[in-house]
Parts: sequence; C-alpha cells; structure tokens
Amino acid sequence: MRQAPSVGASCPDPPAEGDVSERELCRRLLRLLPGEFRQRNGAEIEETTLALLAESRGLSRILLWIRLVVDACRFGLSERRKLWRGQRRRVLKGPQRRIPGSIDGGVFVATGGFPIAEPSPTLPPDVGPVICCVRPHEIAPGDTGTAASVVVVEPTGADTQVVLRLGETSIVSVVRGRTSVRPGDQVRLKFNGNKLYFFDRETGRRISVRPTE
Repeated sequence: MRQAPSVGASCPDPPAEGDVSERELCRRLLRLLPGEFRQRNGAEIEETTLALLAESRGLSRILLWIRLVVDACRFGLSERRKLWRGQRRRVLKGPQRRIPGSIDGGVFVATGGFPIAEPSPTLPPDVGPVICCVRPHEIAPGDTGTAASVVVVEPTGADTQVVLRLGETSIVSVVRGRTSVRPGDQVRLKFNGNKLYFFDRETGRRISVRPTE
C-alpha cells in the first residue's frame, strides 16, 4: 500500500491561528485510517480516498494558505487580494470537491457523461474542459439526482463524512448527524446548482454563471 505523504514534513506551517490541534487531529487521522479501512472493508484504501478523508478544516486551511502564498509570489500581494475578493481563479475558502467535466450546450457534464445538477445553472456554451467545485455540505445523498456509490461512511462527531464514487471521481458529502447509508450502497446525489463554482481547467479562471430560478 502506498503511504500518504506527511503533511508536516512537506508543507510549511501557516501563521498560528489556534488551529494546531486541528492539524494534529488530521495527522492522526491519516495514520489511523488505512488500518481501519482495511478492517472494515477487507481491502486497501486508495491514496485518493485517503486524501479525501483528510480534508477536515485543519488541512484545508493549510492547503488554502499555501495556495494564497503561491498566488502572492506569482502575482504580487496587491493582485492576490484582487484574486481573492473576485474569486477569479480556482481558490475557494473552505473544503471543496473538484469534479472534472466539460460544458456542452450550456450544461455542465461531469467526466463519465452525466449532468450533476438539475436544474443546471446557465453556463456559457462551448467553454471546453472545466472544473466544477462544490463544498461537501452542499452535496446530499437522497432518492433523486445523480447516481453514485458509497465507498466509506465515517462519523466525525456531530457530522458524518460519506465518500462516494461519482463516475470516475471520488467526492465527499458531509451529512449532519448520522446516516443510514453503508459502504456499497447505491444512492442518488442532489446538488444545489446555485452553489456550484466553475473554472476553466487550463487557465484556472472562474466562469460566470447565471443562477437558476
């Protein structure tokens, strides 16, 4: 089994903002999850799934901080502030999932050939390859929507993280409280079209959309 890289060994620590305990919990989660997954499912955990499960607030803040530093180095501090305020590039505050796909006739179609939002937000036609970003708490398993399979169900206190396979992409849904779904279940995912963010895959620039009614 491939070992996930140590976050602390490869990433500089961001300015102290009271998140030390969160970072340590994330590191512990990275160390414990492979054995727990093997015990529950009788299989090795995928490296991509391990990275998805590690996306708690502590790690996402570390990654966001590093991304902002990189933007500051590339574009300068003044320009980086403009990027942050306008969200012109692929930088969103908080945990997020990225779903690759393309815009076909003004509708986003994920890799694998299916739309992920009904009704879909109005998008410019023929943009080409894009990335759709959605926050975990904006994804809800239900009886209607896009078909997906459950990979891992992980209680995390007041919430439950559900790792799902959506075509060729793994995504995480954060559900309040407990859920009845189990690994291997086939579910439907409901996306809020007004909470989806789209970016050009090549340039990283945000694509303007018109909200659904």
